[in-house]
Amino acid sequence: MPPTQQKKKKAKKAPAYLTADDVLAPFGVKVGSVVHSSLGCSGTVLGVKVSAAGSELWVRWANGIDAPADAAGGARLASAAEQLRREIEARARAQVALDAKWQAFNEEQERRTAEAAKAAAKKKKKPAAPAAGPAPPAEGGVAAPDASVPLTAS
Repeated sequence: MPPTQQKKKKAKKAPAYLTADDVLAPFGVKVGSVVHSSLGCSGTVLGVKVSAAGSELWVRWANGIDAPADAAGGARLASAAEQLRREIEARARAQVALDAKWQAFNEEQERRTAEAAKAAAKKKKKPAAPAAGPAPPAEGGVAAPDASVPLTAS
């Protein structure tokens, strides 16, 4: 008999951060606020995790690590100018990404339009030869004699 596969056990997820304003009020911050540690590192507030030891403010530091703010110095809220600068930079990055998407979209539309024009040009047939009939009038305004009508002397 072939060996049976064992079901993989899923790792327990870390508890989610508490982000309510009343939970963050003792720390004097809000979710997404920029804070500075006592060592001078800056980061963004993620929320509060409650453990047996108490509540801890969790921050995503500038190097990308999620960790609790140090208990000794805590985390000081950055100035309003820094908060505003971060928001402006985030919006500028989002606008650059959106502009790139629009440019790609417009290029794709132009490519499709060009392909459709080529396909339409290929489908167009050459103009048919004119049907046999009387020739257009000559320069003098007199029509050329029609070959199907016999000439008679009058």
